[in-house]
Amino acid sequence: SEVIIHARAWLFEYAENHTLDELIEETLNEVEKLTGSLIGFYHLVDPDQKSLTLHNWSTRTKREYCKAKGKGSHYKIAQAGVWVDCVHQRRPVIHNDYASLEHKKGLPRGHAPLIRELVVPVMRGDQIMAILGVGNKPCNYDEQDVKTVSLLADLAWDIAERKKRDADMKRYLDELEVLREIDTNIIASLDLDSLLTYIVNKSAELVGADSAFFGFLEKGVIRFKTLWGIRTKEFKNLVLKKGMGFGWRVVEEKKPIIVEDYFKENPIKNPLLEVVRKEGLISFAAIPLVSGKEECIGVLFVANRRKGGFDTGQMRTLETLAGQAAIAVGQFQFMEEIQVHMSEVETLNEVMSALTSELSLGALLELITKKSKEIIGARYAAVGVLDKTGTGLEKFIYAGMSEEEIAGLEGTHTPTGEKGILRSLLKQKNTIRLDDLTKDTRFIGFPPGHPLMKSFLGAPIIFRDKVFGNIYLAEKEGGFTSEDENLIKSISSIAAAAIENARLFTDLETAFNELKDVDRLKSDIISNVSHELRTPITIMITSLELLKDEREEELRDELLNLALNALHRQNMTVDDLL
Repeated sequence: SEVIIHARAWLFEYAENHTLDELIEETLNEVEKLTGSLIGFYHLVDPDQKSLTLHNWSTRTKREYCKAKGKGSHYKIAQAGVWVDCVHQRRPVIHNDYASLEHKKGLPRGHAPLIRELVVPVMRGDQIMAILGVGNKPCNYDEQDVKTVSLLADLAWDIAERKKRDADMKRYLDELEVLREIDTNIIASLDLDSLLTYIVNKSAELVGADSAFFGFLEKGVIRFKTLWGIRTKEFKNLVLKKGMGFGWRVVEEKKPIIVEDYFKENPIKNPLLEVVRKEGLISFAAIPLVSGKEECIGVLFVANRRKGGFDTGQMRTLETLAGQAAIAVGQFQFMEEIQVHMSEVETLNEVMSALTSELSLGALLELITKKSKEIIGARYAAVGVLDKTGTGLEKFIYAGMSEEEIAGLEGTHTPTGEKGILRSLLKQKNTIRLDDLTKDTRFIGFPPGHPLMKSFLGAPIIFRDKVFGNIYLAEKEGGFTSEDENLIKSISSIAAAAIENARLFTDLETAFNELKDVDRLKSDIISNVSHELRTPITIMITSLELLKDEREEELRDELLNLALNALHRQNMTVDDLL
């Protein structure tokens, strides 16, 4: 009829500039006018055909008649009342005398009184997609009403499908633009926080959510970060311990989760529940951030302050953005690792240059202690030197302590027995890193006057399987990291080579001084021998020259005896040398 044609034209026009929710509500308004009904409702049937969700009431129904729970209410078809007969019978159903129906199950509190109703299924193939129902017409519903309602119900679904396709296409194009922007920022290596904020904003915007935020895994807990659309301060400081909330299910299963009513699924009171209640969030989508190593590093949360889920297209969009967030985090972590590595290489080069240029062993040990403390950022540092037995420490070199503190520890620092963390370091010849050494089972207490310490990092100084001593570091703000551990290993290796070099230099210097002493002794010996050899020869020469000119026989005999005695002395000297 002309009235129906006019209604169809109006709905097409109305759909151009209104949302899907508004279109469904206006369709119900038109159906009410055409049938003379006073109430109208529209339910969406889930794909499993076992449950449905109230999508909307008509404007009049919400304003004048029905105060029952509205949009987003979820029902199991098997438990619903007579209004789902159209689902069971898979055809329109009229109840012109609701009160006389034996299988009716009553009405929810606040629901409009029901006199008569007409419910029509919207079918596509074998699937029931939706139910449009009207009620309380002053007179009985008839076949003309069935045709009118069926026609407009089908029309509304077709328009809704078209709008959904248009919305999906727009979201897809917007998604491509967002991905292009994300890729540009990743390639340009811009600020990660700014990029995550952009992704969170676009996640909420593309799916029409009220809020969105990230939860990242940090030291065994989930910490919220980059909050959008969140009003309460408590949310920012919330920490999810393992097992608290559905976010941990996402982390462990690495699969997206949709929560249509958080309070229904989480009846047990907990800190998260109270904060979520205060924030007013009800429904959630949670998508894992999976790294290139197939590890879940966090969760993208998107939430609404109303009941209901997220459709397939919206979830696909969120999964894409979550994937981009994971790539961005991985890329920035990789860049940070490269920068840290380059910084470590530069630092180690500086350490190597400083240590290898120092040839005095005492000064070298002080330099190792000082550099280790500075580079790692610890409050205290020490180098312990092994004694000759290789089982204990004969001395310590400190950095970070006052002269009074060092003097107070004199004679108390060498570990004895088989217990203690320092003893363990000597025995196992590997690094030890502790967040709180006082809670370690090997801890045996501090000597009197020793500063209180918690965080600890120790590494052996080993050169060619020979242990020289250990480097100890303590009290770093935030604790020592695995990067610190790797760095101190490298420093200890450089230190070991430098110490060996200094020891070789000391040994060479000692040998050189010994050779100088030997050379001096040789010169003294040669001088003495020269004197011992020259003296008899001088006597012999003088005696023989005098003997040649002497005429008295007694004097000649005396001179001859002098020469003979000198010759004997010469012979004895040669025997001594040989």
